[in-house]
Amino acid sequence: MKLPDVLKTLQLEDTYLAAIEPEWNKSEASFPAAIPEFLTPAGYRKKFECTGLDPALLPVLDDISAKIVHNPALLHLAWHCYQSQFFYPDPSFAKWPWFENILGENCTVFYLLVLIAALPLTIKKYQSMGIPEKYAEAICSRTRGYHDTYQAGYNRHGINPGQLYWSRHYTDAVLFRVGRFEYWPMKLDGKYFFEVYKNHKTGKVLTLRTSGLIYNQEGYCISGNEDTTPAAFTGKYEKTDEYVIGTPINPEGTAAAFNVKLDLKEWTQVLGNNDIMLDLHIPEGGKMTLEACGQSFKAALKFFEQYFPQTRVAAFGCSSWIFYPLYEKIMPESNLAAFMRELYLVPWPSGGTDGFYFLFGRDYDKQSTYPRDTSVRRAMLDELQSGGYLRSGGMFFLAEDIELFGQKPYRTVFKVEDLKSLAV
Repeated sequence: MKLPDVLKTLQLEDTYLAAIEPEWNKSEASFPAAIPEFLTPAGYRKKFECTGLDPALLPVLDDISAKIVHNPALLHLAWHCYQSQFFYPDPSFAKWPWFENILGENCTVFYLLVLIAALPLTIKKYQSMGIPEKYAEAICSRTRGYHDTYQAGYNRHGINPGQLYWSRHYTDAVLFRVGRFEYWPMKLDGKYFFEVYKNHKTGKVLTLRTSGLIYNQEGYCISGNEDTTPAAFTGKYEKTDEYVIGTPINPEGTAAAFNVKLDLKEWTQVLGNNDIMLDLHIPEGGKMTLEACGQSFKAALKFFEQYFPQTRVAAFGCSSWIFYPLYEKIMPESNLAAFMRELYLVPWPSGGTDGFYFLFGRDYDKQSTYPRDTSVRRAMLDELQSGGYLRSGGMFFLAEDIELFGQKPYRTVFKVEDLKSLAV
């Protein structure tokens, strides 16, 4: 079938053509004679429990899959979506249609069916790498998180098409779930713009940002849409064979309004561009107790030592809305706050409404009303409605400090104020 004919048959606007067209002819050439397994009840019911979805959702899957199968144009589009997601480069579905005019209220179950198809492909990939199947099943349990986030925003079943691409990291086996968290081993270079130094006499750890970000008076990075007029200072970074000059970062996640000069005879770099960090991703689902976090960190180090012995892991790292220090201040007794106190937090560039989608299932609109049923939701709404910004934060935890997890190793040893004697 030709794509323009498919769009016309489905009464979809030609504006979708550019998003759908890449590799269309390739998908048509491989279109199967039988119904694709991922659209059959036997296909999506196999190991369904691993998705984390409620079995009560199965009749909805049955309904949407039947509608797809009995609509030739939609069936060809579903096959192309499946092929694009798992076998073509750089999948993206943010600009694909939602099919409301064809599939009704639960229209994006179309994409949920494709997401569920990641599980057998992930299992097959893991088997080829000698990694136990339980890890594939664990990572695909995030399917429920996508569904629940979408349902929170739209009060119906499905997923946001723009989130579908993420499961490609599972089927390509670059991202692994071990316990509470997902991990992606990668070099700092290109994502984490900071360096970490340790004083070999005192054991103190200090972080310096390696990019000249603009900070406000509180020491947070100025957000993308934030007025830069009240900016307090611009970060600095300079390095030679003998010393490094930079803006020091407080372990609580703010930049200090002065620069320091570190003598490299006394300070050793323990984390930099060429080091491998386990890039942390946090699946939905709560229950992020300090015990669960520590167990995941320790198990992850053993996992990569066993299955990727050539990978020397130097640290854990993450940039996320959940590491905005505001949440620690206003929810000091929460699991999140306890976790943050174990980490070295780093200020991070932000958009101003970071994390809102993940808690409310849709982007922020100040004219709309939103539920205030949890402490973090109330915190977000209070901050935005008072004219503030929702920021992201970065963090790291050195692998060599893993036995100190639970002892707040960075905050109890060091304060930025201790370095004022090194100010330049």
